[in-house]
Amino acid sequence: MQVSNSEISVLVNGVYDEKVTPILLKSIHKKLPNSKIILTTWENSKIPQEIAVLCNKIVYNKDPGFEYNDPNRKIENNILRILYSIEQGLKYCDGKYILRLRSDMVIFNTNFLKEFNKFKKRDTKMSLFKRKIIAHSFVTTDFIEQNSYKHFTPFHISDWYHFGFEEDIKELYNLPPIENIIEYSRYFETHERIEPYDMDCLNQRLWKFPVEQYIGVNNAKKIIKNLDFPHFQFYKKVDLDLSRSFIVNNFIILETAQSGIGILKDRYKKINKSLLKNLHPYLYNGLWTYERYKVFYNKYNTSFIKSTDISVVVQGAINAKNTKMSLETIRKNLPQAEIILSTWENSDTTSLSDYDIIIFNKDIKKDKRQEGKNSNVARHIYCTFAGIKKATRKYVLKIRSDIALNDTTFLNSFDKYNNFEENYRVFKKRIIISSFFTRNSSVSNWIYHPSDWCYFGLREDMYNLFDIPLPEEENNFYLEKNPPANKEYFNSGMTVRYWSEQYIFVECLLKNKKQIDFKDYTDLTPLSRFKSEHYILNNFVVLDYQNGFNITFLKYPMKEEWCQGRLEILNFEKWEKQYFKNCEPKIKYVLYKIRKNLKWEKILKKRF
Repeated sequence: MQVSNSEISVLVNGVYDEKVTPILLKSIHKKLPNSKIILTTWENSKIPQEIAVLCNKIVYNKDPGFEYNDPNRKIENNILRILYSIEQGLKYCDGKYILRLRSDMVIFNTNFLKEFNKFKKRDTKMSLFKRKIIAHSFVTTDFIEQNSYKHFTPFHISDWYHFGFEEDIKELYNLPPIENIIEYSRYFETHERIEPYDMDCLNQRLWKFPVEQYIGVNNAKKIIKNLDFPHFQFYKKVDLDLSRSFIVNNFIILETAQSGIGILKDRYKKINKSLLKNLHPYLYNGLWTYERYKVFYNKYNTSFIKSTDISVVVQGAINAKNTKMSLETIRKNLPQAEIILSTWENSDTTSLSDYDIIIFNKDIKKDKRQEGKNSNVARHIYCTFAGIKKATRKYVLKIRSDIALNDTTFLNSFDKYNNFEENYRVFKKRIIISSFFTRNSSVSNWIYHPSDWCYFGLREDMYNLFDIPLPEEENNFYLEKNPPANKEYFNSGMTVRYWSEQYIFVECLLKNKKQIDFKDYTDLTPLSRFKSEHYILNNFVVLDYQNGFNITFLKYPMKEEWCQGRLEILNFEKWEKQYFKNCEPKIKYVLYKIRKNLKWEKILKKRF
């Protein structure tokens, strides 16, 4: 969407500084030549005629005053001035878009207009505005810290400038009035602090909120109805995930390098060159830099798949502690999902409540000889398929009853990899799985071996995967009655034809009439490895354990030696490389390799 300069009202608010404000106004005229400029400042400001003519409208406001917000009455709280000045200027903004700036800013270029068309994914239930509003990185903060103390700052969004649709900017500043500026600014003179602060930037603050948080919190309350955040010290009672989700779904956070909008105030000039790391650590460490914004955007922005579209099948035996934690983490991260607990009859579920449907399956008992010992693969298939058949939503997440779901980052990868080698494709969309224990078919001693801990995909694909016969004697005792395909890889204790994970995927492939010619688990020829690699590539997205697929196996901790050497797993980096090499056009594979090669990336940056 192209933004025309003539559609923009530029609102400049604040003290008229005879040195820096003219530079700002001239930069607006140069970079946004057909925009409407409104300057809202204070009565008795002396603005030369040659500067005044640059503005379409100048609003001279009566000063609403301020109050000191420190015990020694040295630090002015200008929140009334800031909000009143903006409120009066917004009355004259009538373009499709509004760019609101402090009077000591400057426009170097209009890169922010390009960024406005990015980061479109959003969660509608967390979205207040028609379109995301652009804001500056400084001082949009996640936390501030000093010494060993860290103070989180939920909903703390920079007020230096904002760009967005007219109705959105006006809604941003549609705020409840501050009835008593003295009581607001000197709040902790009459209210007890929750805890002492050993921080230079906080121990002298008496206000309820800084202006950045006042704006952010009161906008968040418009859609987070039960938000209980009465003052800035109350942060420990606030869900930080909620704050971050609100920011990524309503704002685009840019540094000067990305926006082209900087500041002329001497104290902050250095950040114009994106030298944020030169700031004091207590400010820099918790800033929403552009890179941090992108990380949070990917982590919290799952707009295209909502929890209302997901059925979660929690499958397996009940463990009072682990299953309770599993259900709680699922409910927290997918609050409106349909949670189906599929377990065994006579299971004790009295301590569990975070589910919508419970299925008590008749226990089919363990397989007698699977993998040289008793195994639960038949139980796994039976229990999971019972849950999938009850699922009513478009998507299904299958998760073991002893696994915790830490976040929903994995949803961002679901519809991202959509090219296929059709000969190897079974499902309508790829199913997401974990790297633990998806074996690397090119080197591991196990092939056709995708992880069976968690799966996420379309319900129809999940149904396809688990609509298979249960393993019986033909599989469980196969290598007692038949010679192994390759004696080198045969283990006399493993009488099965296929391992558990192999059995599920291989049976699904055979049912879908795929000619895999995979005789048994020892069949590790170059051809079988090749086919395994391509079938896994074209039917699954493999995300890293506790990273892209952020889950925790509660039963026992994972160890590195379980995924190396002959046990090597297929991690996301290896999987993605295979994807670009085999499924995307060649030019994209070349670009992928360049992107992964920092040496070439530096050369390209120098040349272009």
